[in-house]
Amino acid sequence: MARAMVRGFQKDLPDGRGVAACVKHFAAYGQAEAGRDYNATDMSEQTLRDYYLPAYRAAVEEGAKMVMTSFNALNGIPSAGNKRLVKGILREEWGFDGVVISDYDAVLEMRAHGYCETERDCAEKAMNATTDIEMMPASYLHCIPDLLKEGRLPMCRVDDAVRRVLQLKENLGLFDDPYRAASAAEEERLFLCAEHREIARRAAEVSAVLLKNEGVLPFDKVRTKSIAVIGPFADRAMLGNWACYGREEEGISVFQGVRNLLPEAEVFYAEGCPGDIAENDCTGIREAAALAKSCDAVILCVGEASGMSGEAASRAELRLSASQKNLIRKVVKNNGNTAAVLFCGRPLVLTDVIDDIPALAVAWQPGTEGGNALASLLFGEVNFSGKLPMTFPRSEGQIPIYYNCLRTGRPKPEEFFAGYCSWYLDMPNAPLFPFGYGLSYIEFALSSVRADKTEMKRGESITVSVVVENTGKRMGNIVIQLYICDEFASLVRPAKELKGFQKLTLQPGEKRQAAFEITEEMLKFWTAYNRFEAESGSFIAWISDSSRVKDGVRFRLLG
Repeated sequence: MARAMVRGFQKDLPDGRGVAACVKHFAAYGQAEAGRDYNATDMSEQTLRDYYLPAYRAAVEEGAKMVMTSFNALNGIPSAGNKRLVKGILREEWGFDGVVISDYDAVLEMRAHGYCETERDCAEKAMNATTDIEMMPASYLHCIPDLLKEGRLPMCRVDDAVRRVLQLKENLGLFDDPYRAASAAEEERLFLCAEHREIARRAAEVSAVLLKNEGVLPFDKVRTKSIAVIGPFADRAMLGNWACYGREEEGISVFQGVRNLLPEAEVFYAEGCPGDIAENDCTGIREAAALAKSCDAVILCVGEASGMSGEAASRAELRLSASQKNLIRKVVKNNGNTAAVLFCGRPLVLTDVIDDIPALAVAWQPGTEGGNALASLLFGEVNFSGKLPMTFPRSEGQIPIYYNCLRTGRPKPEEFFAGYCSWYLDMPNAPLFPFGYGLSYIEFALSSVRADKTEMKRGESITVSVVVENTGKRMGNIVIQLYICDEFASLVRPAKELKGFQKLTLQPGEKRQAAFEITEEMLKFWTAYNRFEAESGSFIAWISDSSRVKDGVRFRLLG
């Protein structure tokens, strides 16, 4: 995915509208302690090398022009001044000679970390780590001349930074065309054009995930004459926290989307309650519940407002507000033909409402065309095909919870390859919804996994396959996922790791084989000997429709 994003951003360089891809945030910002932004990250070399660095390295190998350091301290050293991370791993080990830029104010913030005493120390550490550009405030501008005079900073380091910045501008053609072929006429033609709206709609359709469906969905377009669209996000275009200059009035809400799809139907709206987690105003719930009772079908739009997730929006509790939970229960009590749409920027804890909702889909922050996309999904114009890219916990106490956890010495017998240990007294170890999970309007049957051989020599590959059948009455998509477990190694290995996936489109009754080639490269990890390599021994491969794997095949890597 990192490689694909770099190619997408940079494909038209230098002559077209392509832009320089900036890989961020380097590195391991995804495991900030307690999940709080800007917090410290502390991890082993093996965890860093196996889980976090590969995606950055892939982006660099694909030709990304820039890398941005992260806010966090990694193993005690802030990334903007982390010489081993930036100069050592990124430049010397990976050969990156592009521009490194700090995150906003991160250079001077090394004082707040307690890593540097003065602004001058901050500038020296960052420049010697080969951070070329300081994004605010102006420590480089204030301090570099004096650092050069004092001999604390060699001129060659400044020369290298200047060279890399000028080289990037040259490669982008900015000296000849500072505005990179920007055109007011082209902006007018492209901004919110029909083609781009269609792409936005399709993106929202394929990323939505159906989590539960007790026969409610899809709603019948012909028999459903009246629809109540209820909830704090029913008539809001959910553009997302980083939409910046995006205007909500130019987006499509679910209420608008349903009216667009069903112009002959009666479509009603009620907010019911506010969407802010701190706001528990329930005065509108009675009106919303009465509206639900009077309609053929109900769409409940709940979750988080756009600004409630994203940067600097960490939450200690991941549940819906009390007023939203009250709204759900009152509405469903009055009309069982209800489907809920969850808007959020992260997994939420849904344990206390999931049994009350007949059908539930998570739409994330679907953007400009989200309302049209969700209307198409809920009324069966489009089939759900999205899969969860994150685990949904039963409780905040389970966090961190992830499918590729290390195996333990005392797992639950039935959860050996889930790796869970020391099970809870008050709830199951397993999450509410696992990584890779997602329902559809049709059923797919998967045959047993097969391998073309049971032994693989170095440099060879092995092919595993499964036959997938659409047993439903309509066309549908399914995402088939390949998981692998290294059974015995020099370090404890994860219970399973995602190694590939394919999306298949099958007609009713159609069968198709899904095959994956397993190479030695896919079996490599950062071993106890501080090398990235594949160790000989036994492996298990599964092909499944989620990380809840069943029957797999064993094979051995020889040599």
